[in-house]
Amino acid sequence: IQAENSYMEPFNLLKSQIKDLMAILEVPKNDIDAGIKELEEAEKEAKRVHVVKLVEEHGQGYQFDLKGSWLNKTAKDAVIIDDIKDLVRQAQEAEKALEADIKSVEQGARMIGAESAPWVELVKTGMPVNEVLDRMAEHKEKQEQEEQEKQKAEPTPEPEQEQPTLT
Repeated sequence: IQAENSYMEPFNLLKSQIKDLMAILEVPKNDIDAGIKELEEAEKEAKRVHVVKLVEEHGQGYQFDLKGSWLNKTAKDAVIIDDIKDLVRQAQEAEKALEADIKSVEQGARMIGAESAPWVELVKTGMPVNEVLDRMAEHKEKQEQEEQEKQKAEPTPEPEQEQPTLT
């Protein structure tokens, strides 16, 4: 055991010295890591601000959620701008489709003599126009049935006979 301890003594001394050196290096390493992290966060924020500016410049007033890929360091402005333009086109097409759907609902309401505003709101919330028109027709039929039942339930007054007047 003494022979083993004597052989291990230089190794244990070296091991202890290495641990001490590693502890000394750990503090600056942590500071460097923290500095790098701050720098990366600043770069990410700068990229996000830049992308928001691109959306404002090319988004034609539309608001879009930023895609994660746009915030990558390697994301090129040309690709981001193309994506924004595609989103603008999609938004414009959706607006045109909504306008056409609203006109269809308004026309359908005029045809059946109904108020269009509540039906237009359903279209604006995303309900398909065909479904709105179907519901509108069902609602009108139900109203007509209720009106007919109401008329049947009311007794019809007998026409008054004219009383002969004595002169």
